Amino acid sequence: MANFPALKLLVLRFSSIGDILLITPVLRNLRRCLPGAIIHVATKAAYADLLRYNPHVDHLHLLEDGTEHQDKSDDLPGLIRTWRLWSPDAILDLHHNWRTARIKGAMLGTPRHVLQKQNARKWLQVRFKRHDLAVQHVVQRYLAAAAPLGVSDDGLGLEAHLPNGLIEQCMAKLPFGSREPYAALVLGAKHATKRMPESVLEKLVLGSPLPLVLLGGPDEQTLGEHLSGLRPKATMNTAGMGSLLESAAFLASAQRVIAPDTGMMHWAAAFGKPILSVWGNTTPNFGMYPYFGSTGGDPMSTYLAAGGMVSQVDKLACRPCSKLGYPTCPKGHFRCMEDQDSEAMLAWLRAPLPDHKAFEP
Repeated sequence: MANFPALKLLVLRFSSIGDILLITPVLRNLRRCLPGAIIHVATKAAYADLLRYNPHVDHLHLLEDGTEHQDKSDDLPGLIRTWRLWSPDAILDLHHNWRTARIKGAMLGTPRHVLQKQNARKWLQVRFKRHDLAVQHVVQRYLAAAAPLGVSDDGLGLEAHLPNGLIEQCMAKLPFGSREPYAALVLGAKHATKRMPESVLEKLVLGSPLPLVLLGGPDEQTLGEHLSGLRPKATMNTAGMGSLLESAAFLASAQRVIAPDTGMMHWAAAFGKPILSVWGNTTPNFGMYPYFGSTGGDPMSTYLAAGGMVSQVDKLACRPCSKLGYPTCPKGHFRCMEDQDSEAMLAWLRAPLPDHKAFEP
């Protein structure tokens, strides 16, 4: 019987948190459909922990991004030289930007399969408020890019993998007991027009029927301290006080999660948590809402059936104003977040949850 060499695949996705988590169904289905394949993934070093523990990744190639790193052995030209010597059988470009174009240009003889971004539809939504032009969910577009390799969709959701013992370490820090159900409230987002304003967050903290764990980075630490001070016995602030993986561990053990359109929202989806997603300048129509698979029909129906809720201010003439975000509201009023229905959010926290299989730490 002849021995054929294993298929060597190079998957490109350099950023960011949410986008990298959203490629995990592709990695799982590559392993399922091509069990002998050797799967290499290229991403930025800052996001290595999102894939470091993933069993479907055979090797990570890390791009150092920024001047703070003294070791330049992993710069892009060096990575390209490595890949040309390694000679992958195919490139799966799930980023499709100038950097991946440079890689593909240096490896012209290698077959490539590329994400279709549907940017024209997003532009029409932003420019002309064409709410009827919904964009296919990005996970489905990632899987479509991998289809020529023989990859099919198993219909399941995202994946997240944490180091052993981390969840237990984080649960030991909870002031209201490791066995008491709590909700996670995400404070931060990369762009200010995606973040919930302080007024809305205060209402959620004061009215929540569940204890809350507040999640965010150093920029949200002061806000988190203020919010936790409103109900110190039922609110724990972790913003700016731990690592990215520690924030993920608190998501993994939460009963429910409230999050804006940001990476933490997708991490919560990877753990199968019921998510209240809060939308400001962006919209679910961009195809980046929480992904729970498509076993129940379209991905939005599957997300809602798992206990999810979409919170957005409808019928604003200025929305969506960007597919990414701004430092401040271009109109100055920020109604897309200031007018959020906090009472409906609190009702969601009180409502019983449907039965669904979520991550069990």
